[in-house]
Amino acid sequence: MIIFENLKIVYVRFILHVITGTAAGNVVGQLSLFWSKIAPYNSKEGIGRGMIVGMGLLIVLFVPLATFVIQPRLDSFAFSAPDQYIYNMAGHFKGLYPIILGGALVFHLIYGALAGFISGRMAEIGHLYELK
Repeated sequence: MIIFENLKIVYVRFILHVITGTAAGNVVGQLSLFWSKIAPYNSKEGIGRGMIVGMGLLIVLFVPLATFVIQPRLDSFAFSAPDQYIYNMAGHFKGLYPIILGGALVFHLIYGALAGFISGRMAEIGHLYELK
């Protein structure tokens, strides 16, 4: 049943990752209340600004953590894993860092565009109700 336990861990980590991204986007949204230059006023602006925020989060949080913590830890398991299972698991990730980084780049751009589109669309809808 080790496979099912690992799947639970993957899903929990994914959910925590989405919650963290949503919270970070909320912080940027709160900052846009005080600095109007970063606030999206329509869905088109929101897409661009959401992608910028997604890239910023990737550069500030993901790249340093993956480069200086996760990847060295995986590399150390190739030489001194506590057991065969962890050694085999670490071997699956050997040489995949550029692919993981590229995939993270694409998904952060997509998620940022979607979140930015939603926030820009909500701003458009809010402006429509102000006009009535």
